[in-house]
Amino acid sequence: MKLKDILNEITTTIKESIGIKVKDLTFDMVKNIFNDQYQDVHFTREQPDGTEGPFYRDGVGFTNGDGSRSMVGDMKSLEAWKSEILNDFGNVEVILNPMGNKYGQKVFIEDPKFKEREAETGKAISSYYDSKKSGEFTGD
Repeated sequence: MKLKDILNEITTTIKESIGIKVKDLTFDMVKNIFNDQYQDVHFTREQPDGTEGPFYRDGVGFTNGDGSRSMVGDMKSLEAWKSEILNDFGNVEVILNPMGNKYGQKVFIEDPKFKEREAETGKAISSYYDSKKSGEFTGD
């Protein structure tokens, strides 16, 4: 049995969190872990390996550490996300949870530096809104 087949077999039955280092994470792993998603092809484009591949409309949002998420719909978007995380935080562990939390988040990073940036960003956003009076919000 090939490693890919073993991973497919394991990940199709997993409903618990899986931790993996950013550098080791592949798009095939993501698709296998979140096997109830990645079903709806939106378009195709060239992937980092040079092949033409699908971008899935029903991908998973990966945390950025600033309260936002990046939609990972194909190998290219995963590699872009990995590059940003590696640049900002290094080869941290990513926790993939097919069940997600009550906010729909399914991808987590528990690294202290990452958590600190999330907290600082949250405080800055709260401070901004706290400084405004009712009716002063633009775009709300």
